[in-house]
Amino acid sequence: MATQNLPMVTNEIVELVETMRSAQQAYDAMIENRESNATQHQLRRANQMRKDAERKVDAWLEQYKKDVRAWYKFQGDYETNELPGLYKTE
Repeated sequence: MATQNLPMVTNEIVELVETMRSAQQAYDAMIENRESNATQHQLRRANQMRKDAERKVDAWLEQYKKDVRAWYKFQGDYETNELPGLYKTE
């Protein structure tokens, strides 16, 4: 049986989080700065970009959790006399 490697955290999540943080900061700057004169359309667009970035990070995290759970399940200690689906009787 081939050994499966633990799922790795890649640069993809770092880029997703950086994008999310910059979108959040841009939205917060528009909301908090009274002199920005942002239109309602600009505010809605910035808020939508923020939400989209957060959803992408959440989706990546959920997939990573699934991969890690599958890895732990795969790594279970089995004896050579065990058959899948049967319990040990000792």
